Amino acid sequence: MLRNVHSITLKVLGIGVLALLMLIPLAHVQWLIAERSGLRDQAIETIASRWGAAQTIGGPVLTVPAPYQWTNEQGVHVGEDTAVFLPGQLDIASTMKPDLRRYGIYETPVYEAQVTLTARFDAMDLAGLSRPDESYGLDRAQLRLPIADVRGLREVASVTVNGEAQHLSPGEAVGGYRTVALSLDRKKLAAPLTVSIEFTIAGTERILFLPLARTTTL
Repeated sequence: MLRNVHSITLKVLGIGVLALLMLIPLAHVQWLIAERSGLRDQAIETIASRWGAAQTIGGPVLTVPAPYQWTNEQGVHVGEDTAVFLPGQLDIASTMKPDLRRYGIYETPVYEAQVTLTARFDAMDLAGLSRPDESYGLDRAQLRLPIADVRGLREVASVTVNGEAQHLSPGEAVGGYRTVALSLDRKKLAAPLTVSIEFTIAGTERILFLPLARTTTL
């Protein structure tokens, strides 16, 4: 009886030792997978830094400074926010030319996309600018185009507001995205606006569009 118990104990210990020994190559394989995955991510980041990262593009939005004030025991204080107005209609057209870029043994898909954005701000969209209880800095109104990685912007073919040619320049962020922007004459805000922007942008792996309008067509 004692011999049987001793034999069973040895078998259980032997199985336990074998299981532990089998975990060693499994852990090594997992470490190799994690290492290769990290190296691949680094390679993609290197390619993206030279070509353009994964892109997220929003339609043109209207931004105007919105002053405000508050009072405390120290007196009256004045601050400023940015009010953002979305268009009623946004049309997005895009064609893409894909390619592959290699860094070491790793490669990732990249692309150049030709994008046309047309945004329409009607009287309803602009009505909020004339509310009597709001004070906006209309002299500093801007149209801003959110782009995840502006380094990928290859060419701006045309920018028009109501058919008049305009020029883009670096703008302040909107919703955490960098932007390119153009300033608006406050006289243009008295009538509906149609904004059209055609550009070529490069990116890595994917491109997303933000439907920043009441109605968006793609």
